[in-house]
Amino acid sequence: MKQISKAIFLLLPLMALNALSGCRELQIKDGVIPSEFLDSAKKIVGTYEGITHIRSSETSYPHPNDPLREIELNFKLENNKLIVSTDSDLAGKWCNSEIGALYSVVLDDHDQIIGAIYKFDPGDCLDKVKGRFLDISFNNKYNMSSIQVYYDDYEIDHKTWKQSDRYYIRGDLSRIEKKTEKK
Repeated sequence: MKQISKAIFLLLPLMALNALSGCRELQIKDGVIPSEFLDSAKKIVGTYEGITHIRSSETSYPHPNDPLREIELNFKLENNKLIVSTDSDLAGKWCNSEIGALYSVVLDDHDQIIGAIYKFDPGDCLDKVKGRFLDISFNNKYNMSSIQVYYDDYEIDHKTWKQSDRYYIRGDLSRIEKKTEKK
């Protein structure tokens, strides 16, 4: 019995690693999604809104006075490019930050896009935000997402989705249906 328990104990980490190994990151050239992933990208298209938390300093824990902001992210597919836009300045008021081209996507073991990493320019807030990537993850129904911009170029472990506490911006968003005006 002890040997069976010992064998199970030794196999558990390998089983967990195998279960997580299905995720992979795919580098994107010129922001263009390869044709075999376009159907998955179409599931992301839409508008997401929610609250982001912006840290006022690079401390290990958020401060209660750190600002919360409502944001809206809009995803569209244009010429096989998954483009994200927002009216908000993600890095903060008067930073003139910009979301750039899609840098990479994270795929699950069924080759569905579960994450998107965009180039990020903090604009006039280079002294506050050292990170140059906006990391966006999606749940499996594409009705919720979370976003992060890190203080530096810490790379998220996409196999375990272990996230750094060294974030500058973090938030959770939900997909919303845009109401069209009736004429």
